[in-house]
Amino acid sequence: MNKIYKLLAACVVVLMVSNIINVRLSAEKPAKKMLHLDRETRNYLHSIEKAGIGDIQYNSPTATTLSTATVNTAISDDGLHLQYVKVKIQDSDAAPHLWASTSITVSVTSDTSSGSVAVTSPLTFTAGVGYAKITRTGSWANGERTTLTINAMTLFHTEAASVTQLDIMTD
Repeated sequence: MNKIYKLLAACVVVLMVSNIINVRLSAEKPAKKMLHLDRETRNYLHSIEKAGIGDIQYNSPTATTLSTATVNTAISDDGLHLQYVKVKIQDSDAAPHLWASTSITVSVTSDTSSGSVAVTSPLTFTAGVGYAKITRTGSWANGERTTLTINAMTLFHTEAASVTQLDIMTD
């Protein structure tokens, strides 16, 4: 059954691309009108439509505050502190691009004086969602910062600009 949906999706993409100049996909949402398809398939095709018109971006991770005591306790007990940051390839309505199963390079830096930080790279996306795994070791102090950077990527001839996430240690 999955092969049929994939074949159907490929046919729809070919039809949409051939009509992209004459049809305003963002306004008409033809995939949303295909009521003979199940909701999951319509949403998948709609995310392809959105990408086809250039509506691709990362979510904007916000600055987070981490407890210095919690981080240092985890490192003392387990030898490391793990943090997972959810990253989405999404449209302007914050819906994930369900077709986006890809990998992108990520990096992490910090201003710690006696700790260290690493991130698993590349970050792998499945159905538009990935989790960056940040590992901290050593000793961390209040005010020290960690910055995760997700590199820019180009999909469907549209660039999703790079984004950063800042974590600050506090009591």
